[in-house]
Amino acid sequence: MAEILKSNTSVTTVNLYGNKAIGDEGAKALAKALKVNTTLEELWLVDCGIGDKGAAALAKALRSNTSLTTLHLYDNHGKGIGKQKKQLLRDAVADRPEFWLVL
Repeated sequence: MAEILKSNTSVTTVNLYGNKAIGDEGAKALAKALKVNTTLEELWLVDCGIGDKGAAALAKALRSNTSLTTLHLYDNHGKGIGKQKKQLLRDAVADRPEFWLVL
């Protein structure tokens, strides 16, 4: 999915809800894609086994991606996303009042 998103010019929403195989490594790959993607507006990564490392990569990508307006990251149990990384995500979109970050 991450490779597809790198060259995507039409998909605006991706829902990967419940795909626990994504984890931190998948989140890192998706973050790399977000750095170059200019079309995706909404990304659902609910219950995908993402932890602090994946959250940090996504936060970094959010600083450069301007097309994404909604990111759903709740219910990532297992490793889970800690308070510090949740704040890192919030800070990454703090200057974008239209951004909907669901932790």
